[in-house]
Amino acid sequence: METLLGLAVRWEESDSEQLTNIRRSLLKLGNDDLKTIMSRLRRPEICASETYQRLIRTPKMFERLLALGFMKKPVSEEEKRKEEFARLAYDRAVLYEQVWSKPVQEVAKSFGVSGVRLGKVCRGLQVPVRPRGYWARIRSGGRVRKPALPKVDQTAAQRMTNR
Repeated sequence: METLLGLAVRWEESDSEQLTNIRRSLLKLGNDDLKTIMSRLRRPEICASETYQRLIRTPKMFERLLALGFMKKPVSEEEKRKEEFARLAYDRAVLYEQVWSKPVQEVAKSFGVSGVRLGKVCRGLQVPVRPRGYWARIRSGGRVRKPALPKVDQTAAQRMTNR
């Protein structure tokens, strides 16, 4: 196999059946051998990227390469929202604008967290939130004063974001 991979020939495979047979053979290999071969095949001068992608596209191959550290687990939409929420916790001004422009439950849902969790983050970062009945007062023509975003106690904010 070393000799085959060492040749100055780029592998391009269009036969699906042939690729399936090669994939089955690769899956039978031990971890060290599979890792060696796949590390070489992932190089574009050895294997065409289309061929490599077709070779690794099955769930079994993906799981095996994931276990070997070749692949990264895809990030779900929920995980992306939670990461965005974690970043948002660092930017108090953005969080402040979010919670004053939409209902807290709506903001929390957009980040995939509960309203209680969002409230705790706001308290920890000293971000004022709207009082109860805010939207009802607005609908009935009332006015509610929007407090300014206070200067933050850096130690409290640091403790909150490290949770």
